[in-house]
Amino acid sequence: MDYLRLFVARHGETDWNAQSRAQGMSDIGLNEKGKAQAAKLLDRYQYYHFDGIYCSDLARTKESVEGLQAKSPLVVLSELNEQSLGSFEGKYMDGDEGRVRQEFVRRITDPNDALDGGESRETHRARVAQGLEKILDTHETGQVFIMGHGGTNTLILAELFSWDTINAAQFFQRNCEVFAFDIFSNGHINFWQELLIE
Repeated sequence: MDYLRLFVARHGETDWNAQSRAQGMSDIGLNEKGKAQAAKLLDRYQYYHFDGIYCSDLARTKESVEGLQAKSPLVVLSELNEQSLGSFEGKYMDGDEGRVRQEFVRRITDPNDALDGGESRETHRARVAQGLEKILDTHETGQVFIMGHGGTNTLILAELFSWDTINAAQFFQRNCEVFAFDIFSNGHINFWQELLIE
């Protein structure tokens, strides 16, 4: 291949996903549905050759990518961790008749709000950009797989296309869905979203 094909997946479901709890940097493992999703994802990609496989250092991404490790050594990058959500970590988004979600959305869309001891969106973006740069510097061509998080993966999308975070966030990614990018040396990028069929 004379270009880089980058697959960027979101981890499988956790109990906190199912309960609409803000997860952020909390280290929550997969639930049974998440494990089944990850197995289905593995089946989808079992015959691919990957020149590199990357994930965050949180359990839910490591568990989701376990089956692909035999294809290539797994590299754990903390730069790919989800945004630290400060005082919102663990909160039920549907709490207080939905007012928690309203407040969370209002604050997280402010790129400089650190969410009371967490990370601002811009700080998170700068961290993700560092991780993405490490990966792109290592792989100019071939096929690379990243197992990340919903927020992290939209920032990878934002970085690749030089979008603001609000535009990138419109591309919602369900658990174990995949963003795929063909990145050419002339700067052209093809992008598509592979939907998980349940």
